[in-house]
Amino acid sequence: KMKSWSKSALLVAALLMCGVAMAQTTVGYTNGTLNRNDIVRFGATEKQGMAVYIDAEKAALLKGATVKSFLTYVSTTQITSGTFFITKELGGTPVYEQSFKPTSSRERLTEYEVTNAFVLDGEPFYFGHVVEVGTSYKPLSFDRSDNTEAGMSWAYENGEWIDVSGKGYGVPNIQ
Repeated sequence: KMKSWSKSALLVAALLMCGVAMAQTTVGYTNGTLNRNDIVRFGATEKQGMAVYIDAEKAALLKGATVKSFLTYVSTTQITSGTFFITKELGGTPVYEQSFKPTSSRERLTEYEVTNAFVLDGEPFYFGHVVEVGTSYKPLSFDRSDNTEAGMSWAYENGEWIDVSGKGYGVPNIQ
């Protein structure tokens, strides 16, 4: 009887561990609304970018989680280069970055796998992307939600990151 109970307990523990290992969490604030009329660019430079801030409370819940992919909506294929990043300070040295070649989808967020899985440390962070694109293109997509708190949504404009929270853009379509 003891062996049977031990085997059952081990089986339950193994199943629980598999369930935990396979659990996935999507991080970001977008409501998923994708509208070609809601694409924008900020400033006159070819470098365009968007980012979201994950505060201390949310970051603590993510401690130990592994980043396996980024999802975003890129509105044009005319982008010459793109880089995803995770950083503690916008404009600072990223703790993770990866180049990507954007593809355009009119209907959904597109997933880009990370090349080196990255484990979150539980500290607050920003994540987003920057792209290089001709000055006549609008590469950035925001969801037009109205629940953006100060410091939540960011855009790269003319060489600096600016807080666009509460200014009618919503949050970046990135997860």
